[in-house]
Amino acid sequence: MPIFHARSTTNIGTNTHLFLHLGKAYGDEQAESIKKEAAAEYDRMAGILGDAVKTNKMHATFILERAALYKVLKEYYPDKAYKWIEKCIKKKNESRHESFAKMTSTKIGAAFFMKLCGILTNTAFGEKAGFKVEWVRKDKEEVSFNMRACPYCDYLSKLGVPELTKTFCDSDEYAYCGLDNVDFIRTMTLGTGGDKCDFIYRRS
Repeated sequence: MPIFHARSTTNIGTNTHLFLHLGKAYGDEQAESIKKEAAAEYDRMAGILGDAVKTNKMHATFILERAALYKVLKEYYPDKAYKWIEKCIKKKNESRHESFAKMTSTKIGAAFFMKLCGILTNTAFGEKAGFKVEWVRKDKEEVSFNMRACPYCDYLSKLGVPELTKTFCDSDEYAYCGLDNVDFIRTMTLGTGGDKCDFIYRRS
C-alpha cells in the first residue's frame, strides 16, 4: 500500500516538537530511526485493518499514524511513550482550539459553529464510517447526541493498543472546552469505559 506508506511518513514526521526533543535528548540518528520504523509499522498495521483502510480512510489514517508512532516509541522508551503521545495531541489541538475560539467569539460565529457540528456529525461520523449516533437534540441552541459505537475502539483493539483510545477522546476536550458562547459537555466516553459518548454542544 504505497500511498499509505507515503502518507504515514509525512504525517508522523509532522510531530516536530517530539522529534526535536528526541533529537536533543537521544541524538538525531535515533530520532530518524524512530520515524522510519514508525512508517514501516504503519504499513504493517494497515494490513491488520485490511479493507477498513480504504473504506474508512480518514479515520483509519488518524488511527494508524498515532498507533504506529506509539508502538515504536514504546519499544524504545516504554515508560515515556504514552506521555509523549499525550503531549503531541495537546500540542496539535492547540491550533484547532484557536480556530474554534475565534469562530465562536461572536454570536454569529457561534451559530455557524453549532450548525457545523450537526453537519459534520452526520457526514464524517455516520454509520458508513462505523459510528452509531443516537440524536438527542439538534437546533440553534443545542446539538447533542449519544455515540453508541465507535470504530476507534474497535480498530485500536485490533492493533493491540486499546489504551490509545482515550487519547482520541482527549482531542475533543482540547479542541472544544473553554470556547466563548458555546459550552462543550461530556460526562463519559466509550473509550474510557462508558456505555456511550454523550456529546453536548450548547449555546451559552
